[in-house]
Amino acid sequence: YSQVNLRANEYIGLIGFLESRAGLNRKLEFLPYEDQWEERAAKSEELTRPELSVLTSYMKMHLKSELLAADFLHDDYLLPYLYRAFPEKLPRSYIKHMEQHQLRAEIIATQLANVLVNLFGPSFFYRMEESTDANICEIVKAVVIAKDLFRVEDYWQQIEALDYKVDADIQNEMMLQLMRLTRRVTRWLLRNRRGRLEFRSTIDVFSKAVNMTVRLLPRKLPSELHGNWQVTNRYYLDKGVPEELARFIALTDYLHSLVGVVEVSLSHKVTCNMVLDIYYAVGEHLRLDWLGQLISELGVSNYWEALARETFQDDLGWQQRALTCNVIDSMGKKARVKSTISSWGRQHAEHIERLQEMLVQLQREGQSDYPMFSVVLRELLNLAQCTAHK
Repeated sequence: YSQVNLRANEYIGLIGFLESRAGLNRKLEFLPYEDQWEERAAKSEELTRPELSVLTSYMKMHLKSELLAADFLHDDYLLPYLYRAFPEKLPRSYIKHMEQHQLRAEIIATQLANVLVNLFGPSFFYRMEESTDANICEIVKAVVIAKDLFRVEDYWQQIEALDYKVDADIQNEMMLQLMRLTRRVTRWLLRNRRGRLEFRSTIDVFSKAVNMTVRLLPRKLPSELHGNWQVTNRYYLDKGVPEELARFIALTDYLHSLVGVVEVSLSHKVTCNMVLDIYYAVGEHLRLDWLGQLISELGVSNYWEALARETFQDDLGWQQRALTCNVIDSMGKKARVKSTISSWGRQHAEHIERLQEMLVQLQREGQSDYPMFSVVLRELLNLAQCTAHK
């Protein structure tokens, strides 16, 4: 609820989405029209909790309705959603009967809708559909995989267990970090593996490598990012957050890139350890970490700017992975990362120098704007294409 007033335009769009897709009637539900939104904004008044509850209910109903047509509801991977709909003792004695329940699909669809909207809010699916053009069923599949890969529900429950032990604002901050991580990994899956999104096979491909790579962090982070992680980790520890939870939440800003790192590792048959070293070395050499921070800090005042910022973030991640692949392709069998990056930099000095000049100009501007990033990212794409191993 604390974020609703900060994302008013998103919720205006959500109301329109639910009107056209879920049968929402503004007049019947006493929800504001556009002119009333403007009046509220002038008085610093936005959605009330009862109004937000109405939107949450309609999104759950819409999600369930869409899911009933999905072909994956009978996938055994989703059986835990069936079990959690019944008293805890029941699955121990009647598990086979439950799995053969005539309303198995309907129960799983209801549970999925409840769990996902409760975790990520009513606007999550609207925003994801707008930014990726995926349908609701594809988004649900991707978000389930994303949250399970990074054990988001486990960490969420740990945060909820801190009620009355740490400040509620700190709990909200940590939950928002988990939501951002899930959103970015979901977008990555939809844009890079949409046609290959099977629950068990995708989890099997990524889970072991992701878990191992999470353990490699934060010591693999470049010095500046490692320093930022230490500050954030210490902040949560000082607020009374348990050590393991504080460590993970402090890492969430860096975890979304791990699925891309694992993909590169699998496609190039090199270790995640090696890919991480090259990925961060490329980012440090080209100042891409600084560029990513600037993009994250861009202000958003309307729908198009929100989409543009997400696109910039995705493009930057894609191009850093492409450059990482280019460096790997240029490596000798026994080459070291540091010497390889230096050699690669000298080999493509002209193109890199042009990019660096643009970054210097961007830094001089002081006030960054959307068109600047479009130009810089286009130049970064050009660098990725020019340095591709022929």
